Amino acid sequence: MDDPGRLAFPVRIAGCTRFDAAEIVAHGPVSGCAHLFNGTLISASLFRRIGLPDPRFFMRGDEVEFLFRAREAHTRIVLDPQAQFLHPGSRPEIHPIFGGMFYAVVPTEAAKQFYLFRNRAYIFRRYGKWGWMAADAIRYSYYFLVCRRLDVRGFAGWARTTKAGWFGGFMQERAPRH
Repeated sequence: MDDPGRLAFPVRIAGCTRFDAAEIVAHGPVSGCAHLFNGTLISASLFRRIGLPDPRFFMRGDEVEFLFRAREAHTRIVLDPQAQFLHPGSRPEIHPIFGGMFYAVVPTEAAKQFYLFRNRAYIFRRYGKWGWMAADAIRYSYYFLVCRRLDVRGFAGWARTTKAGWFGGFMQERAPRH
């Protein structure tokens, strides 16, 4: 909303993470990619086939989990860059690492961190995204231990929450309160 030329959520095309809306428009439609529930058109038949979004992911990951189910159902998924809407940006949560080649998403609120880390691990395991989980282990180790200069407490929180999601502790822990 504060910068309409920047995407609220980045899109990965040809191995590069894109934040610039003009790059996406120039590229044209992107198959297999969508940031669901943000200006998305979804057919009623898809909901009948795969169900509604899982409410356990209400704060983080509901769109990712739903997208994986849609892919498993061999649904045609297309991001149309001509369809635009304003959404609050994710810039405060995105932290470039490895010279900007990758980034770590770390929400500013403890509860959102909890749900993001736990839900990612659960979703990655559920859908066999072993490489993505390995990338997260590298990403968050680097972020907390190098970028945050040995933030062992932050790293331990990430590891504990990720483990809970990965090993079935899903929905057994409560999010931290402020």
